[in-house]
Amino acid sequence: AVFGEFDISSDLEARRSVTKNVKRVIVHRQYDAATFENDLAILELESPIHYDVHIVPICMPSDEADFTGRMATVTGWGRLTYGGGVPSVLQEVQVPVIENSVCQE
Repeated sequence: AVFGEFDISSDLEARRSVTKNVKRVIVHRQYDAATFENDLAILELESPIHYDVHIVPICMPSDEADFTGRMATVTGWGRLTYGGGVPSVLQEVQVPVIENSVCQE
């Protein structure tokens, strides 16, 4: 796993990124490799990661937290269009958080 990366096509990024061995990968149980739906996974690392200005932890909310109606930030190098190519620069988008019942429709 690589941390601190922004542009995966640039050698400059290698100077500030950190590579760690992955001990275990927990893939979303509804991941679909054909469509890339639910392309989320949790990576368990073999050794700890040290945080810096380019590498920061995410904060998991409590189970009681409700973010419905608020905006969330999603980042990744995933496809920008159906069947399109994968970007080399990390993408970011703001999306509204919706109720689980609405999402499941």
